[in-house]
Amino acid sequence: MPPLQTVVLRHDTPDGSFHFDWLFAVDEPPAMKLVCLRLESTPQGAEVGRRIRADRLADHRTLYLNYEGPISGNRGSVTRVATGRYEGDVEVGRVRVTWEQHDVQEWLIRDGDVERVR
Repeated sequence: MPPLQTVVLRHDTPDGSFHFDWLFAVDEPPAMKLVCLRLESTPQGAEVGRRIRADRLADHRTLYLNYEGPISGNRGSVTRVATGRYEGDVEVGRVRVTWEQHDVQEWLIRDGDVERVR
């Protein structure tokens, strides 16, 4: 399977707090869905060995691969901070990400956190 899209969005909430949503396209269009991990900090630029708290959220709509702006229902707004392509299986727990800036990283995805391993 060819590499699939991934994006990191900064989600600013109405109460003034923020987090990052790391979205992974699963499957090719038109059956595509986005697996979403809520992170405390952005994975792009993280050093090898860095662990980031991560919570699995409900799958997101594919429009978020390219969307920036307000979220309906007064849930805040999102801004894209990183884009790239990934190989591997988000469900199994190991992915290789090539960010738009050509930085290549490998991540373990576990219940409760993600860890950069390469």
